[in-house]
Amino acid sequence: MSGQQYGVWEVNKAPDPENQRAAQPKLFPVYCRVCDTLMYAQLKHVGGQLKCPDCGALTKVKEPPKEVEKKSPLVPAGQEYKLDPTQLIVASPVPEYVERLKRESKVAVEKVAKQREEERPKMPRLPTLNGVWSMLIKEPVPAWWVGTSAVGIVVAGLAIEAATIKGGGISAMYMLCCIVAAIIIGVLFWIAPIAAIWCAIVAESSEGHKKLHVSPSPWIFESFPEIFYIFFPIALSLIPAFATMQFVPWQYSTAVGSVSMLVFFPVLLLSTFQESTPMGVFSARIWGSLAIRPAYWLLFYVESASIWAAGVVTCANILLFAEGWILAAVPIALATGFVYFRVLGRFAWWLAESLPEKKEPEIEPRYKRFG
Repeated sequence: MSGQQYGVWEVNKAPDPENQRAAQPKLFPVYCRVCDTLMYAQLKHVGGQLKCPDCGALTKVKEPPKEVEKKSPLVPAGQEYKLDPTQLIVASPVPEYVERLKRESKVAVEKVAKQREEERPKMPRLPTLNGVWSMLIKEPVPAWWVGTSAVGIVVAGLAIEAATIKGGGISAMYMLCCIVAAIIIGVLFWIAPIAAIWCAIVAESSEGHKKLHVSPSPWIFESFPEIFYIFFPIALSLIPAFATMQFVPWQYSTAVGSVSMLVFFPVLLLSTFQESTPMGVFSARIWGSLAIRPAYWLLFYVESASIWAAGVVTCANILLFAEGWILAAVPIALATGFVYFRVLGRFAWWLAESLPEKKEPEIEPRYKRFG
């Protein structure tokens, strides 16, 4: 082995990288004058010639350009920039068009706020008495009442037909078919649309609206959740009636159930709307309003009792004195329900405006499907 050999430095014997770079010969590029091949030369080659390894041409080595000294980006000590405490800082003038845009923006914001304030529903002194009919006589509520009444008459007719059939054989089969048809039509095309429109009326009325802006879907698959919003509170309200059936005559149980429905159903229904779930029947805000606003609840109970009493008396008179018009009790009962839920929604609006605001980071709508 002869010539320069590679070796390994011993531990802690290797020089610093700076010293290693300084010890290396300095090379600078030289390009062949014929084929422009890149070659490298040292300072000792200046003034001489290099032979191109590709074409063999000789190229004179010129002195390389001097390296530009790199300046440090740091400011030398003592030369830092200093503010003159005696110099006054004058704010730059704001362009006129910027001031004009600010004025126009402020005017636009005030205009929108004023328009929203004017469009915001104004609550009357007694919202459960004033403005109740405005929604009930505007579309789509009358169309929904006509449609649900027509389907209800069909369901009631099938039920009456099944109740009047006697005997066996073909008569029993016909009675069974009437019962099955009444159940299917009643659940799919009657109960679900009724629950959907009643929930929509309560939700829109609780915002103070005079008409139904969001019409619910009549299809069972889209309006199925509304069934639970209506009938789950009904089932809980009738628990006292079922509990007393075994101990008192049916007349007393019926009276207990009527009073229980009158008192507990609106509280349970508004609680489900407040909690945005059919299972949220115990909302502290709604149940607490019974103690905070007892006069409001008393007035609503008197109104709702009057509404249902008028509907029951009308239907009873039809059943007793006009048997041929017995099916007319269906649209009358539905109309009573429409009026009741409209009053309940207006009462929810009144109650919400009178109660202190609930401080939450994000306010949930009372009823998500129509919120």
